[in-house]
Amino acid sequence: MLEFRQIFFEDIVTSQLGYKPSIEIKPAHLANGFFRAVCGGYVNNEAQHQALYPQGYPTLGPDPTKQRDKFTQFAPTQQQALLFLKENEVQREILQGLLSADKAVFKGVSTSSYSLSHASHVTSDNHDRDAGMWLHKILSHGQNAPALDLLRELLQQEPRRRNDELSVLTLPLDDLSQTRKQKSYDNWSPVSLQIENGQFRDPLLRDIRAAFDQLAQNDAGSARQNGKLDTLRRMTTLACFSVYLHLANCGNDKPDRVPIVLRLEKNGRTLHQASIASYQWVRRSLDAFMYREIHNVVQQTFDPTNLKDEQIKELIYHQINWYRTQSEANTAAGQNKVKDYQDNCWRFYQSYRGGAADHTPQEALARAFTDILRQVLSSSPQDIARALGTRIGLLTGRNKKSYQAHPDLLEVLLRATIPKGETWPVHQVGELWASRYGILFGILGDENDRLSSWGIPPVNGTEFSVNVAALAELLEQSGYARRYADGIVLVTVGD
Repeated sequence: MLEFRQIFFEDIVTSQLGYKPSIEIKPAHLANGFFRAVCGGYVNNEAQHQALYPQGYPTLGPDPTKQRDKFTQFAPTQQQALLFLKENEVQREILQGLLSADKAVFKGVSTSSYSLSHASHVTSDNHDRDAGMWLHKILSHGQNAPALDLLRELLQQEPRRRNDELSVLTLPLDDLSQTRKQKSYDNWSPVSLQIENGQFRDPLLRDIRAAFDQLAQNDAGSARQNGKLDTLRRMTTLACFSVYLHLANCGNDKPDRVPIVLRLEKNGRTLHQASIASYQWVRRSLDAFMYREIHNVVQQTFDPTNLKDEQIKELIYHQINWYRTQSEANTAAGQNKVKDYQDNCWRFYQSYRGGAADHTPQEALARAFTDILRQVLSSSPQDIARALGTRIGLLTGRNKKSYQAHPDLLEVLLRATIPKGETWPVHQVGELWASRYGILFGILGDENDRLSSWGIPPVNGTEFSVNVAALAELLEQSGYARRYADGIVLVTVGD
């Protein structure tokens, strides 16, 4: 039996991307996996988890009715902290509110991701699906790694040198004698991280690395004073944006990035339509990537001379294991769900083979597998990208998503763009954002020419002008830009 999820998704994304976009990744999940790789492992602090999860542990401290109470296994300082919190529930609720801001804390410490600010907060939660290690590999390549060095410094501060509220509050719960553990990545070498002539083969990864290093240069001074939490938040936002950008472009075979039409002026109709159309290219790019890789697997797995329609039907209904678990196979609901997968997959295949369709059996089967994948997975790569984009303030709207960047995201992109001490006209910012990220907002003058190559409808020139003015006003209000009487807008990143 062929394991559908394993062969036609898991193996593909692991070997090609390096991470597995099959479950929703919240910023807290990605930060946990990213910072775990930066710090070289995790500790899974049980005392800390009990302290900030009242739902799972309504009472704290030793239970005299239990002979082997886990409380006695904690370090003395941890026991004292737990006893204090037992008598001061308000402080415990404050601790929970601060470290579980992203709603990613659950019953088990190994499945929880905190709003962390120190290596002692890192857990083994794998909800990031190796995206954190993927980012770490990008930041650690080469001799100089300013972003990685800054993150290590901030996340591994000694007790007396901690300069953020979160890690200071949890200091009594730390057990400094614990040894960090880490998952092995010895045989992990995804195609996306391939090196050629001393640098990443994929130019997008080089752009991601440049963005992190520039952000680190701009934030280093303030992070070492009282801006550590701001810097970690910005690094996390840039990490989420980087994964989104990589997913959006993984199936892109054009030299330019998949366009991101930012909509700062909310009343422009043609701008809104172009922004929606640019977002729709994310799904097309991911579909193209999955079809290409699934087609390669089909070619390698099946003998093309024996692939006939009758054999394809036999394959779909009797030679593929569609079940997620064995227990699912033993339930009526699970059997009905799999029957739907089989019927839909067969219909998809027939649609690619029938009528005027000229697809070979291999091509039709690969396309059918690509289409059914969205139903089989609990969350598709498209879902992962959409959720990440929404959570960092890049995407807005329920059904028809469009790009409407939140001021916090714009701040991160600016600080990851302009070198410290330099002043750029907003046109120069637009040029770099277009080449590095595919971001278009109307400053270049040739946006409609760029959009036409993607089949995206043009934007009214007046709407683009108003959009640029809206962006300039937003940057001016946030202190990053200054507008002069001649209409020139200059942007700079200060301390």
